Amino acid sequence: RRRRSGTRFSISAHSANERTSFHRMAGRNGRPAASRKVAPCIWPERPTPASLAKASGALLRKAATPALIDALRADGRRVHIESNGTIDVSLPSDVWLTVSPKERLHPAMAARANEVKLIVDGRVPAAWVASFPATTPIFLQPEGNKPANVALAVEAAKREPARYRLSLQTHKFIGVR
Repeated sequence: RRRRSGTRFSISAHSANERTSFHRMAGRNGRPAASRKVAPCIWPERPTPASLAKASGALLRKAATPALIDALRADGRRVHIESNGTIDVSLPSDVWLTVSPKERLHPAMAARANEVKLIVDGRVPAAWVASFPATTPIFLQPEGNKPANVALAVEAAKREPARYRLSLQTHKFIGVR
């Protein structure tokens, strides 16, 4: 069911036993979530067993964020965080961490990452790969799903299948910005 409310949408999947809620805590470059450049945001109508938060390192350090993570965990939810990994942030061991590095990467966040997301845009950003433990899965996402980027990502995944996995920028397929 989808309901329009201004520029925001509320989506719920009534048939799913396990649904995930997505909480965008800040836009790129630390813009507040209310920024017009961050909308639309998908938000659940009812509580869900898993919660994902996309947050900058600076936001993860704010006092309210550990309280939010603790509240979600106390409510029995699994918590998944995506961060660029710039700033070292202490997270409980049961919080899943996806690191998608941009300009810098803190070594402790690289070591803590459960998985890595790298954008392939004209090249596979191999410089980041050595920063992560060999056992950390690395998902290659072709930027814009452009054929040349897809070909680069597929070739890298074929060349090193134990290290790379192919992923897609799903939000680009469904039009979420």
